[in-house]
Amino acid sequence: MNDNEWTEAVEGLARATDRIGLLVRCLALPEQLSSWRQNHDEFSGGDASNALDQAAGLLVELRDGGARDLLQLVEGLRAELPTPWE
Repeated sequence: MNDNEWTEAVEGLARATDRIGLLVRCLALPEQLSSWRQNHDEFSGGDASNALDQAAGLLVELRDGGARDLLQLVEGLRAELPTPWE
């Protein structure tokens, strides 16, 4: 892997981290879901609905090749690094 490929891979990993972090935040809804279920609070229900809609879109991206691309990126970086510690 040359320097440009390395830089691109590291930047790709940073982008993936941002996307996965967003997915995690979109799925972290216990309070909103509980509030909706218990009180039918419209704000909580709407917030949860919006977050789950965004999560679904991110999951579709992963399903449709994003996970494969990320795995290739990780494997490419691993190939350049020393053997993992045991």
